[in-house]
Amino acid sequence: MTELIRKYLENIATEEERRELLEWLRDGKHYAEFCKVKKSWKNNLKNENINPVTEKGLVNFQSFMLNDTVAQTNKIIKLKSFYKYAAVVLLFIISGGGFYFSKYINNEPLYTKIAADRGSVATVTLPDSSKVWLNSGSTLEYSNGFGNSQRLLKLNGQAYFEVVKNKKVPFIVRSRDINVKVLGTRFTVDAYDNAVQASVVLEEGSVEMTPSRHPKQKMFLKPGEKIVYDSETEKAKRTNVRAERYSSWRNGILNFYNTPMRDVVRKLSNRYNFEFGLDQALEDMEVTFTVNQEDLPSVLDLLTTITPVNIVSKGDSILIKPYTK
Repeated sequence: MTELIRKYLENIATEEERRELLEWLRDGKHYAEFCKVKKSWKNNLKNENINPVTEKGLVNFQSFMLNDTVAQTNKIIKLKSFYKYAAVVLLFIISGGGFYFSKYINNEPLYTKIAADRGSVATVTLPDSSKVWLNSGSTLEYSNGFGNSQRLLKLNGQAYFEVVKNKKVPFIVRSRDINVKVLGTRFTVDAYDNAVQASVVLEEGSVEMTPSRHPKQKMFLKPGEKIVYDSETEKAKRTNVRAERYSSWRNGILNFYNTPMRDVVRKLSNRYNFEFGLDQALEDMEVTFTVNQEDLPSVLDLLTTITPVNIVSKGDSILIKPYTK
């Protein structure tokens, strides 16, 4: 297996070879051999000869990519030229520290965490063959038991889901403020931990949404509906929308429809990887516009045209204040 491990570490193994290595590592006695080969491989590397693909693998993945979904993780969506691209980061976490390839250590499950860096969009195929698009600055986490007795995910950020239908095992997305339960469908969840509002937009199928603090308050969505939950007022608002507009970010398009300025600033910050400061008086001001291929200066010019604001640069951040002459 030495050659296969080497190809894997250099990020040139085929999908079939990576699956073969995964199955081999499921036998715990092989883990020590894997570590031995990895150590030898790293000792023989000469930094000046490391190609970008290998270096990215060393920095971002280390040697802990061998979870079911890693073999299925497909790509980073390449957006427009103004993006800064970043790889999907996969971290394998176990309570109390330590990284292992076995299913359980001391009866504690192993978790996979997927992160899309600011300025990038990531896609991943889950163990049940469902697909997820993860927006900038978002993370998704699930245990190694996903797809068997449960399909439970933890989301911090925005994601679009294409869920494979399974009547026996519901697909559940948990966030700080809302939980979403489905059997098989297409929908978008926008639920950043640092945001006041969380929302669900249903494109196809059916969805059950409940506030995390009020699990008995179940709300059901129909295709073309959007529910926004406000964690401060603990109230939900339902509207009819064109659902595809709320997932257009997968293709590099941001659509804002009566969106509070605080959420606009957060999304622009994630997209352009830039820090913003927003005057408190503007947080609830709603704006409507679309960002497609524009660079950040063009977007800021547009904001000053359609809203009563002044935009100034201060150090490494951009401040947005109420308009003054």
